[in-house]
Order: sequence, then C-alpha cells, then structure tokens
Amino acid sequence: MKRHFAVQMALLSLLLPGMNFLTSLKAQDKNSIIIDNLVFKSKILRSEISYAVYLPPGFPSSEKQYPVLYLLHGFGSHHRTWITEGNLKETADFSIRSGFLPPAVIVLPDAGTSWNINDCRGKYRWEDMFLMEFIPYIEAQYHISRNPNHRAIGGLSMGGYGAIVLALKHPDIFHLVLAMSAALRTDDDLLKTDETQWKNNLKPVFSCRNDAPSQRITAHWQENNPFLLLDQIPEDTLKQLSFYLDCGKDDYFYTSNRLFASLLEKHNVPCETAVFEGTHSWQYWRYALKRALPYAGKIWTRKIKPESTNQ
Repeated sequence: MKRHFAVQMALLSLLLPGMNFLTSLKAQDKNSIIIDNLVFKSKILRSEISYAVYLPPGFPSSEKQYPVLYLLHGFGSHHRTWITEGNLKETADFSIRSGFLPPAVIVLPDAGTSWNINDCRGKYRWEDMFLMEFIPYIEAQYHISRNPNHRAIGGLSMGGYGAIVLALKHPDIFHLVLAMSAALRTDDDLLKTDETQWKNNLKPVFSCRNDAPSQRITAHWQENNPFLLLDQIPEDTLKQLSFYLDCGKDDYFYTSNRLFASLLEKHNVPCETAVFEGTHSWQYWRYALKRALPYAGKIWTRKIKPESTNQ
C-alpha cells in the first residue's frame, strides 16, 4: 500500500472537485499518466530536484515490477522538455499499445547544466545524488524492478553523453543505454571547441582549481571520457551492456557518435545504431525516441522474467 500512496495522492490532485476518487482512479488506470510537477529533496545537493514520471496504463492497480527508463534532457533544457517538445507520452503510449515496448515507467530528472556527473570542484555532485539518493527514492515510491537488466538510462545531447558515461562508470546499475545525438567529444574535439562554449558550458564542470586556466584536457575530463572508459572496463562486464545510438547525418556530433559505435563493435559490445537525415534538433529527436523505445522493448522482452512483487 505504501508504494501506491504517492501515486494515488498525485492522481487525487489531478481530479476535478466532486468526482468520485475510486471511479476516477479506475478511469485513469486505463490510460497512461504523466506527473510533471514532482520534487525530490536532496541532502547531497542541499536543494530540491524537479522531476517528472510517466506511468503506463494499468500501473495504479498493478503489483508487478515494471522496467524503468531514466530519460535525461539536453544542456540548457529541463525535465519537462521530453514531454513538451519530445511527444514522450504519445510515443510511449503507441510503443506499448503496439507491443513494441512492455509497460514501463519513465523517469525524467532535472539535471540543469551538470552534464549528469559530479563537477570537478565538488560543488554540485549530481551523479552522487542521482545514484545514491534519487534512484533509491524512486524505487521506494514506485513498484519498479531493481534488477539492472530492467533498468535503462537514456537521453539526448548532454543527456546522451550522461547516459553513456553513467552506464560505463556504473555497469552494475545500468545494463541498457539509449543515446540520441549524444554530445560526445574526443580530446581533439574538445580542443577545437569554441572558447565561449568551453567557458560557459564545459569548464564549470570539467575544470578544477589546480588546473591551468587554459587547460582543457583535465583529469576530470579524462575520468568522464567515454572513449577512455571503454578501455577500462573488463570485456565480460562490457558484454552485459546494450547500446542504442541514434544520430543525424547533419548533426555536429555525428562523427564522434560513429567513432564511439565503432569502438563498441571493437569491444564486442551489443550495439544498434541508427543514422538518418537530420540535425541536432527536436525534429530529429522525436523520431529518434520512436526508434529507441522499441529497441528497449526488444532487450527487455529478452531479459524480463517473472519476478516476485517484493523484489
């Protein structure tokens, strides 16, 4: 009952005055639900983190354990953008209804401009918050599986980078990655990055106090470089992961995404790639999500087995 309390209270807040709660709950149970005004209080960050959640049809009355996708947004965006710009609800509904995706919970945390990792100076430890506080909190609030085979992480641009890095750094937590137009940079790419973009978007996270002002290839950058992380993970561990990489031909991250895909292939890591005409834009990402969710469905359908409701 405790697991349903937060969901029921959120649903109750959505009901019109005078409506019968039980009748409305049954009506809602037939449809998916998005709650986009949720807040998590983080002790690590000493601040509140906004997040949204997509609950599939049948979730409120079910006791089964659902697979979960943590879906990350891009730089300068927020947790609602996948909903308002990416047609998340419609795409997830269609994928489930068509049998491409098993009913799943999708969680959208706000990451600001953190790149989904801890900043070098320890002022904003988003990665620690996400792994040590947020995921356990979500698992306590919603009846989702705690099996890493049923836990996916995905995102676009900054969020695609974050999804890849977090999975490579924590392969015991995430076994499935859905990266769309991932903001991947080789060392050479970083050195060629526009000075304004470096100072405003990257330096606050990747540059430490003891780094030279002009230094870009910092220790923190290397510790969170997916091209280097691949070589640090045992082959048997890497093979437990599955990647879906989708990037438009006209995207400025196209070359780095293709390079990363080739390295995954070299390491014999299961990976499916998609390349279509398109730029770094929502016009592309809406369709990318339509392609990514069925891939998640394929992997989950293969790995999901009946499990106890107490898992």
